This record gives sequence, structure tokens and C-alpha cells, in this order.
Amino acid sequence: MITSKENSKVKQASLLLRYKKTRVESQQFVCDSKEAVLHILKHYPQSVSYVLYTSKAVGYVESFLSVHSDRCYEVSVELLSGISTLNHCFGVIVVCAIPVAEEKESDLALALCESNNPANLGAIIRSAYAFSCQQIYLLGDHCDAYHPESVRASAGHIFDVVITSCSYDYLSALQKKYDLFKLDASLGAQPLPEFQVRYPLLLVMGSEQGFPDLAILEGISSLSIPMQQGCDSLNVAVSASIALYACRHRHVSRETVA
Repeated sequence: MITSKENSKVKQASLLLRYKKTRVESQQFVCDSKEAVLHILKHYPQSVSYVLYTSKAVGYVESFLSVHSDRCYEVSVELLSGISTLNHCFGVIVVCAIPVAEEKESDLALALCESNNPANLGAIIRSAYAFSCQQIYLLGDHCDAYHPESVRASAGHIFDVVITSCSYDYLSALQKKYDLFKLDASLGAQPLPEFQVRYPLLLVMGSEQGFPDLAILEGISSLSIPMQQGCDSLNVAVSASIALYACRHRHVSRETVA
């Protein structure tokens, strides 16, 4: 059993949880929430670099441990609690390799402008998986998709959706692949229930501060979510979930319309 915080595996996990620079340089990230850990161990064991666990939590890692014992390290409860940034760690920390971001063909995709809240980003990743949106583009300056808050909020589905960072100029290339619409509450935006959805479709989402003032965004048609009078906006993760659900269940193909 490992009890020293000077252990190399322990030190690496602690640094990965706390510093983006370490995640970028090592191309690894950490997951320490129960739902996300169990999903990754079950569905993406090949992406797990190593596991730190306590004796009380061995039941959660038994299946993985039976096959990959060389990647599993038992640590003391006190040591694991000191590594995790959660108030109450359930007893397992998983260090994973960041997946290679190769764009994926998807009939429904998202582009997020200046996404700066990792918890919101993680929630959007989870909703994207739920509604079969397999590609997310992160435009401009954005938070780290592999920040621990993002990984936790994704419930482990960070491996199920391809996440690509790109500049706003890349929207020009995406317009050749998708019909582009931005979700916006501005005057004149088409209400989402009246929108005739056509695949392939890319929904462009603003941040909590809205959209940046860019000409390339101004040329994209707008959709809106009808709301009670007096409420003019929703959390961006909630908006994305509503829009993805609506577009997944109300569509015709681009070819059919043509």
C-alpha cells in the first residue's frame, strides 16, 4: 500500500488535478467522481494509464484489477483524500490519456463560443452524448475540456464525444459540411418549435456572456427557445440540452428537403 505523497504516481495525479499545464504536457487527465470513473473503467479501460484506490473501494475496481493489476495501486484513505479536490472522494482516482481529437462525421454537432465554465462544458458533453451529437467544436478562447469539473460533469462521456479546438475562421469550412444555426434570443430569431430541422446540422452556442462581436457569426441565422415573459436567457448547458433534444427528434434530411 502506498502511504507517501512523494510517490511518483500520487504526485502526478495531484498535479494533473490542479494544473492545466501538467495535463497539456503529459496529455493525461484525472477522473475522481464515482459515475465518471465507473463509466471509464467499464467502457474505456484501454485509455486508463493507472488507478489509485483504497481498500474500502476495491469492489469498484475488481473487474479492472483482475485484468490490469499492473496499472492498479492501493493507497491509504488519508492519502487519496489529500489528492482529490472533492470534499468526499469515493475511494478511486483514475488517470487517463487524453484522446486524440480527430474530427468525426456527425449529423448533429455543436460549436461553443468562448466556453469558459468547465462545469457547463462537462454538462454539455453529457447532453451531447445523450442525444447522439458526436462532435463538439470549441471556438476561440475556452476552458480546458479536461479540467476535473468538466470531467465530473460529463459523467465520463468525455470519451464518447470528439472535442476539437479551433478558431472562428474554421466556421467557413464547417459551413460546407453543415447547415449552421446559432441559438440566440435576439429579435427576429426563429422559434425552435417552428424550425424545420435538416441534417447535417451544426448548432452554434454563445457563452454565458453571449456571442463575440464577429462578422462571421452575424451571418448565421438565429434560433430561439420560447420562454415565459420576463425570462430572457437560460444557462448555456440547459439551452444546449433543449436544442439538442428538439433537433434530434424533429428533423428531415437535407436530401429530402432538396
